[in-house]
Amino acid sequence: MITLNRKTTIQFSNMGLFVGGAGWTHPETATATHELVFVVKGEVFLEEDGERHALKEGDVLCLKPDTVHKGYKKSDNCSFFWLHFYADAYEDIGVYRARAEDFSSALVLFKELNHLASLQGENELIECKLLGFLLQLNSRRQMKSKLFSDIADYIRVNGYTPLSVSSVSEKFGYNSDYLSKLFTANCGIPLKKYIDRARLSYLCNLLLATTLSVKEISERCGFESDNALIKFFKYHKKQTPSEYRNSISLSHTNNK
Repeated sequence: MITLNRKTTIQFSNMGLFVGGAGWTHPETATATHELVFVVKGEVFLEEDGERHALKEGDVLCLKPDTVHKGYKKSDNCSFFWLHFYADAYEDIGVYRARAEDFSSALVLFKELNHLASLQGENELIECKLLGFLLQLNSRRQMKSKLFSDIADYIRVNGYTPLSVSSVSEKFGYNSDYLSKLFTANCGIPLKKYIDRARLSYLCNLLLATTLSVKEISERCGFESDNALIKFFKYHKKQTPSEYRNSISLSHTNNK
């Protein structure tokens, strides 16, 4: 269990990847946990408390505990990750319906979570990553300044380039130290860390979605050498790119 503040806690239960065939409809059910749904493919039609949700690729929905939800329309060849968790004072996080702006990085995250769920003793790490994802969705919704929204979008779109705090600051016409402080204050994360996350997300996506070699990926992403990429990746992920590529597998898949 991980605690956000004195009253808000997150405790992971279980998760998996659902793959539905033609004409599938979500059965009527209710669970004692919150259920987070992240749509990977197709459309998913869910109704909860009389409110209908037509979810598409990249959409996120958090279903409430002890509340009946069901499908209201048939789906064809959809797939989505489902994740059950317990939470106290979840309203402090407040993410119920959202959209993952960076689908690739969200997909990588859920693949990692699904892999961790198949291991023993990784619940705390899952909870940390889950909480970070929910807070990021919330901060994205509440980001009031267009400047910081534009900066975040620029970093996300250009994650394949050798970005730095100085290059981003120059792009937007600000002093590096000043922009770093402003970004941290408004977005709740240091600018350098946000850049590194975007770079890392792009690397993870290439490792999982392509057969490019580490050398080819390093050249594509502007690293000085494949050793520089390996050093960067290992610092953040605690494993080499090859180890990461080989370790992630889509387990806990169901189609019922």
